[in-house]
Amino acid sequence: QDHPDDIPYPGGPPKPPYDNAGYTLTYAMGIEFDRILDGFDGPFEKVEDLLPPPKGQVSGKGSGYLLSHEVNDAFIAVNRLVGSGEEVYWLESPFTVKDKTYPTGTLYIRKKRTTASKLQKMSEEIGLSFEATGSKPRGEALRLKPVRIGLWDRYGGSMPSGWIRWMFEQFEFPFEVVYPQTLDGANLTEKYDVIVFAGGAIPMEDPEKPPELPENLPDEYKDRAGSVTVAKTVPQLRQFLEAGGTVITIGSSTNLAYHLDLPIANALVEKTPEGEEKPLPPEKYFVPGSILQ
Repeated sequence: QDHPDDIPYPGGPPKPPYDNAGYTLTYAMGIEFDRILDGFDGPFEKVEDLLPPPKGQVSGKGSGYLLSHEVNDAFIAVNRLVGSGEEVYWLESPFTVKDKTYPTGTLYIRKKRTTASKLQKMSEEIGLSFEATGSKPRGEALRLKPVRIGLWDRYGGSMPSGWIRWMFEQFEFPFEVVYPQTLDGANLTEKYDVIVFAGGAIPMEDPEKPPELPENLPDEYKDRAGSVTVAKTVPQLRQFLEAGGTVITIGSSTNLAYHLDLPIANALVEKTPEGEEKPLPPEKYFVPGSILQ
């Protein structure tokens, strides 16, 4: 799919699309397809509503089951299984059984008395297929455990954080929305294993004057007020990381790396004659919401 060259005037910067440059889901989801440009007809039925996934199956006998991680709903299965006490492993290397090779990331589920009925239910409800295996595959495997996730948000709401929240809900990740006042507190490791920051959460520097709170802010929302700051929040995040926690930052929230003096740098910048760094202009780097191959 090619996006048109939308240049407002000769020599001017290209004009980006409002959102993504393309919405070709077959590319995004890795689906093989044929493009048909000529008209055709046949005994077809129009599909107007969302169809339920076809039922999967639980096949074979053995001491455990294999599940492909390439299926999005595998995340639902992992969250349900791990949350209910089942043993799930992420295989760290490919392996071959009976001339069939399973890639890195294949999920191995150890069989317990309670396992088969859960897999059967998921195969019927969300269309996953599980294949039994005689023994646990050789090689290193990472056991997956429940993770306590904190998702940053702010009073008034953050649209990017809301989309992440929707994704967590769709794939049944257990999480808690966390606001700046909580992040400014100590002992974050007692509450969370992972903290996720959407874009716009962590500033490059603190404002000279913090934003004023609404005078009529209801009491039940006062614990949501405030902002993430370099002065108060970043030291707590540093302690959280040093104690073994994980922080995931997206977009401008990667500013955290600079505050922590990590040995990384933005590659999409250029230096001015004065030696200052500035973002590459769109004339030199322009990939808005594109699917690359």
